[in-house]
Amino acid sequence: PQLKSRQSAFPSLCRLPNGDILASHVIGEAFESVDATTYLSVSKDGGLSFSLIGPMFSGENAAPHFSDSCKLTLLPDGRLCAFGYAYDRRDPSLPIGNPETGGLLPDMVFISYSENLGRTWSPWQEIQCAWGPHVEASAPMYVLQSGQNPSGAWVSPITGFADWQGNHVGKNCGRLLRSEDEGKTWSDDVICME
Repeated sequence: PQLKSRQSAFPSLCRLPNGDILASHVIGEAFESVDATTYLSVSKDGGLSFSLIGPMFSGENAAPHFSDSCKLTLLPDGRLCAFGYAYDRRDPSLPIGNPETGGLLPDMVFISYSENLGRTWSPWQEIQCAWGPHVEASAPMYVLQSGQNPSGAWVSPITGFADWQGNHVGKNCGRLLRSEDEGKTWSDDVICME
């Protein structure tokens, strides 16, 4: 701490088939710092201790000029999905939230997949939402089971925020982001909190 400041926030845990616990969490210099991005850590002792693996998205899958946060879900087919959102930080002098209006920087909701238990991740796939680029997607993706079908709908609650100037694009409510085709298409027309 006397050499540099690093903070970790927004953890998400996922038990892997081999019993290890994979954790995603955001690390940055400060709560809204431009360098904030999602890292992975792993526990091999049931969560008693964790070892830092490193940034979740790096190399060709890194998204320059974005601060991201995502949660992990083990899908029925054995893949991992990372679902979350990322703020556009092209202007490093701006915080994420505008203290004068309560609005936020533009962001995007995304999903990424790993077929090797988190060692590598696919490029972000942007998910369009009714509010446009002012959405918080801070919960994990849940896979609903319908009857004997383990590949039911994928759902997660999301909510919209005002833009940087304080303008609301749509109704101030919570919506249920939903895919019936394993992440190929999405809808958020169902209001789940008003």
